[in-house]
Amino acid sequence: MLNDAGSNLARGQASRVLAQTTWQTGYRNMNSSRNVLLGIGFLAGVCLGGHSQAAYQITIDTSNLNGVSASLAFDLIDGDGIEPSSTVTISNFSGGSLGSATLNGNPTSNLATTVTFSDDSFFNEYLQFITLGNSMTFVFDAIGPGGAVPDSLSFFILDSAGRLPIVATGGLGDALFTYDIGVTDPSQPQLFSGTCCIDAQNEEGLPVTPSATALPEPGALGLVSAALLALGMARFAGNGRIRRRLAA
Repeated sequence: MLNDAGSNLARGQASRVLAQTTWQTGYRNMNSSRNVLLGIGFLAGVCLGGHSQAAYQITIDTSNLNGVSASLAFDLIDGDGIEPSSTVTISNFSGGSLGSATLNGNPTSNLATTVTFSDDSFFNEYLQFITLGNSMTFVFDAIGPGGAVPDSLSFFILDSAGRLPIVATGGLGDALFTYDIGVTDPSQPQLFSGTCCIDAQNEEGLPVTPSATALPEPGALGLVSAALLALGMARFAGNGRIRRRLAA
């Protein structure tokens, strides 16, 4: 009986030691996971340098302008006077038949691939001549610091000479959308539905309607993947240590 009691006492002490060790290992793993997340958050802050990044897919119903010769104006205005502080890319464009383009300021490349802006100049414009189709879709990605007077991206549908808007909207200058870079605002981008007068009877009131879909920030996907991988490795290592102690 004494031997049995001694064995039970020894097993109880061993169980308590194992439980304490397991708790300490879990606590260390929790701290390790927290440190991993904090480190990734710090890395994100360093990489973005205080800038805010956002990406949206824009779709515009131009069925009432199908077959019309027009031009698309993407305008980036430097609001803060710091050059360069913002970068905008326009990519994945589809819809209509593209013609030549005119560049003013600092846009590069072309709409068939990717247009890149930076605010090296106060006024930067990419003007794309186009025969419109039933709709158009593109993605814009913007990164910048915000500020009291943020840099701003605007989009217009102009006539075939690239001078006057052919769609009347409630936006400034008849813009179909505007976006203040670096400004956290759930109403962004601001969309403005418009009307045109291009039908066979030259009647006004034909709608042209934009819509926007928020996309994951390009840098966020990589950071989230890194966080999940690091957490998984930390938990796997911790579980391996616990299993080895249990086996012993």
